[in-house]
Amino acid sequence: MSRFYQYILKPVLFRFDPEKIHHFSTELAERPIIADAIRKIRPLPEDQISLLNQQLGDLTFTNPLGLAAGFDKNARLHEFCDALGFGYREVGSITAKPSPGNPKPRLFRIPDDQGLVNRMGLNNDGVDIISLRVSESRDFPAVNIAKTHDPAIQGKQAVEDYVYSFRKLAQVSRYITLNISCPNTEEGKTFETPESLRELLSAIQRERNDSTPPVFIKFSADLAESEVFELLQIAEDHDINGYVCCNTSTDRTSLQTNAGLLQNIGNGGISGRPVHQKSCRMLKFIRQHIGESGILIGVGGIDSFETAKASLASGADLLQLYTGLVYKGPGLVREILNSFILEMEQYGMSSFREYISYLRQNQLFPEKNRPGN
Repeated sequence: MSRFYQYILKPVLFRFDPEKIHHFSTELAERPIIADAIRKIRPLPEDQISLLNQQLGDLTFTNPLGLAAGFDKNARLHEFCDALGFGYREVGSITAKPSPGNPKPRLFRIPDDQGLVNRMGLNNDGVDIISLRVSESRDFPAVNIAKTHDPAIQGKQAVEDYVYSFRKLAQVSRYITLNISCPNTEEGKTFETPESLRELLSAIQRERNDSTPPVFIKFSADLAESEVFELLQIAEDHDINGYVCCNTSTDRTSLQTNAGLLQNIGNGGISGRPVHQKSCRMLKFIRQHIGESGILIGVGGIDSFETAKASLASGADLLQLYTGLVYKGPGLVREILNSFILEMEQYGMSSFREYISYLRQNQLFPEKNRPGN
């Protein structure tokens, strides 16, 4: 599947506007016949895929690889994600009110960096509609919520906007991620200041009880360690269960893409390979400060077995990808999962937690520390 995508399909797809291709792909992916066809291509044996199961607190995952928020914005792609081999999906970002997002064009490829630039603007059908789809999904998806894309919604109204979405989704979601770091709104404001985060989490905490799902926070890729530390303290004080590291970046200093092309593209958040090192650094920093008590999800630039291992070694328990699918194709999911299984079997490991522990202790299997040496 990967060779066909790389050498035949991708060159054709990349001739067209990326957002049009995204809509075409998702509309195609909704058709059951597509999922049925994909399932027949090199399916993962049940006895092997069970090696990748994890129980993290009250959450169970059949494998650690999930679809990142941003791809399935409106919770329509359950069968397709299952067919690709994903262990879970995070849908959204979902907002209290529906939004068409920012004016087009708003999604751009930067192939020299294996990345995307987007300023989509949280386009989605709104929580009233999407919560019904989530409740009817057999895979029990996670959800990502954000403030409605409307500069008039500020202060207490912005918090109430978040809380409304939380209430609608709290009984139907695997976990809820608070997207406090999306820069692609008209006002450009986020909840990553200590005061605004404290206010938001206090309001969310009042809504939580024994029946509500775990709550995660998704941080920006561009936060300094001092900022992350301050926000972590607030989050831990409000019983946050885990963190998603990380959202897109607005930093363009290390990109290989032509400066003129970037100027023509204009503003937007960068995803894909340019974010991977930032994600790994944040994972390491947060893991050092929270220990093993919280769940960390690594996202940003995971486009191979090697980058997936690097994120796990940096502190992640789970992984997510999106941009990697654009550049490597839908076969990427099974390639990474198969590689996990082969390496675990090679080293005689019987659980994915054992595999993660070994990666962290030995920093991606240095040659001198390989089992059998």
